[in-house]
Amino acid sequence: MLSVPSKTFMLGEYLVVAGGDSILLATQPRFSLNVTAGTTNLTNIDLASPAGEYWQAYANDFQHMNIHFHDPHTQQGGFGASSAQFLLLHQLRHNNAPINNHNLLTEYQQFAWSGKGLPPSGGDVIGQYYGDITLFNKSTEQQQTLTWPFSDVNFAVLRTGNKLATHEHLQNLTAIPTKEFTAIVHDAKHALLASDSQQFCQAVNAYALTLAQHQLVAKHTQTLLTQLRQHDAVLAAKGCGALGADVILILYKHHCHAEMLTWLTQENYAVVYAGQQTSPGFTTQLKD
Repeated sequence: MLSVPSKTFMLGEYLVVAGGDSILLATQPRFSLNVTAGTTNLTNIDLASPAGEYWQAYANDFQHMNIHFHDPHTQQGGFGASSAQFLLLHQLRHNNAPINNHNLLTEYQQFAWSGKGLPPSGGDVIGQYYGDITLFNKSTEQQQTLTWPFSDVNFAVLRTGNKLATHEHLQNLTAIPTKEFTAIVHDAKHALLASDSQQFCQAVNAYALTLAQHQLVAKHTQTLLTQLRQHDAVLAAKGCGALGADVILILYKHHCHAEMLTWLTQENYAVVYAGQQTSPGFTTQLKD
């Protein structure tokens, strides 16, 4: 059983595509790949996807493997199913060897980019491989992995119920406010390393505001964010990923955890995870 976590761009979507920094959060539930000996077979992975094309390109390396991909999100999107598929097949082909960031990113772009518009950053596969909280810079291809440092703040990731094809969105993307985003993510990284929860919440709110100012937030997400921010326990809220369409991140007061979960349930929010527990990266042992 090969396994990787769900991923959420806490900060840095768009900026990382332009070669800058990103902060990725890894949580449960986890994607998994079950492999048994037998007839060569691939299930629950579209052959037209990056992973499906990878499987076909290296068909000889997957001979006599019955491969089944499990998506705990049941194809509802937003948490890195496509990148998980690619990463898991990549690790299977390479016998679970430790990755080289550059080589993995090069292979991923080869299969995930059509050549139109901006190429994907690859931050997804890096974040899912290393897990927990991953600081990743696209230009240097370097990463740093942390655990959640704030005892007074919880995080939650919510599913909006809407889906956006990131690769199609990137084809039409033009200007990215890299200077503004860079300064905000720099502050957030400093806050994480200094365990300064107030500064981190301020950075998340500033990034969300900048996204909105540049029309990089879907209308349905902006409506949900406005409602979430009205709760006294919510310290920060932003949409995550392309136009923030699929996933919303909220940071809220730790001592209000039970109250927060009750309210989110009453308001019919789809809570995927809430608490302080990040999830480790690629493993051959863990499953959800």
